Amino acid sequence: MKPQEKIIARATGLIISSARKQRGLSQAELARMLGTSQGTISKTEAGTLIPSVHEWFEICKIVEIAPDGYADGFIDQKRKLNEIENHRVEGFKVDRRYAFERGSSARTALPFIVGIEELFGAKKAEAIFKEMKVDRDYFINLGNTINIRFILDLLAIAKSKGPVIKEGMAMFASPVPQMKFHGRFWSDYSKIDGTVEVMQELLSNAGYYERNFAHKIETVTKTALDFSATPLEHLKSKAISLLPEEGKLLCSYKKRYFQAMASFKGGKKLQLKEHQCAFDGHDRCVYGLQLQ
Repeated sequence: MKPQEKIIARATGLIISSARKQRGLSQAELARMLGTSQGTISKTEAGTLIPSVHEWFEICKIVEIAPDGYADGFIDQKRKLNEIENHRVEGFKVDRRYAFERGSSARTALPFIVGIEELFGAKKAEAIFKEMKVDRDYFINLGNTINIRFILDLLAIAKSKGPVIKEGMAMFASPVPQMKFHGRFWSDYSKIDGTVEVMQELLSNAGYYERNFAHKIETVTKTALDFSATPLEHLKSKAISLLPEEGKLLCSYKKRYFQAMASFKGGKKLQLKEHQCAFDGHDRCVYGLQLQ
């Protein structure tokens, strides 16, 4: 395979693997439904074999995903997190530490997952996820959810690379203005001209990203936006046991994240400040965005 074909094959394989598990099918069952061998499915999911156009459409029909998914590299049904999720994770390996009180969607976890892959390399990152007992392909479906402790544990692993933390985790937050971290919402953000308007749209979609914080727009003008993020009660539970220093790291990341999303179109200079922090004696985090 040519380099580009390898990338497509790997992305396609992960999508098939994720969608198959989501439907509760084994490789043998999917092979039987397609009239092929389990070995063929195994090679396809491993990215060493590219399905034909006919095979791809048949697979999409069986596992109920959009055929254009191979080009995006993700599955996205725009599923909103209306509550913290505790139902059993079916089909995927997700360690029980991360399987309950799930308030972070794959959209929220992916910047950290990709950051770990870039920091340690693909093979070492694969070993890290295996040791954490979490399937990497679980995060191909952007609506799948995980306990925020998974993200905090990834940060703890990244701490061995000290500068990552000292720089306010810029390597995790700076790349977020990309389709793979937002799915079907990315086209909406890309069509909006104004910085304040982009942030309004992002905050209105917060429920599709996470249920760990309640986001609220406080005041808005053409050149300024004040908004807050209030930690929800489950962050104090034993399943998460969020430490103050971990909370401050999350706030540091959030500020970088919002800065990256507010700046991705260029244009006017802007300033984003965190006026108060929920992990520094306040009940919520309050941010102020000002165009200059």
